[in-house]
Amino acid sequence: MWTSLNYGGRTVFLEEDKSWIEQIQTKFPSLESHHVVYDTKVHQSDELMRSGMEQEDCKKVSDPRFSKCELAHKGFPSEVYDIEWDVIMVDAPTGYFEGAPGRMSAIYTAGLIARNRENGDTDVFVHDV
Repeated sequence: MWTSLNYGGRTVFLEEDKSWIEQIQTKFPSLESHHVVYDTKVHQSDELMRSGMEQEDCKKVSDPRFSKCELAHKGFPSEVYDIEWDVIMVDAPTGYFEGAPGRMSAIYTAGLIARNRENGDTDVFVHDV
């Protein structure tokens, strides 16, 4: 479905669930997906929001790979940071409980990637809010 919605474009999935990647690659071998590990957890969300608003490094628009902001995710494949995306969609993680991967860093990093685009605009959508 995603590749048909983005016909002729590049669609990349960054997924924290290895079994989902294996399942989807069996069904759709041409779908590009990468396993990522999120360092933040749901129980850290309040603390991360505070840091994001108070830390000067979190207020700068910079390359997430070199940011000192603890919200910046540095573990994506290099091309994710380098490509000027038209659309970035941040989906909910696999579960919502205290120890589940939080998506604060994914949302923050998507915003940085969008703002770093030199030509045109990047729309960021957050799903399952």
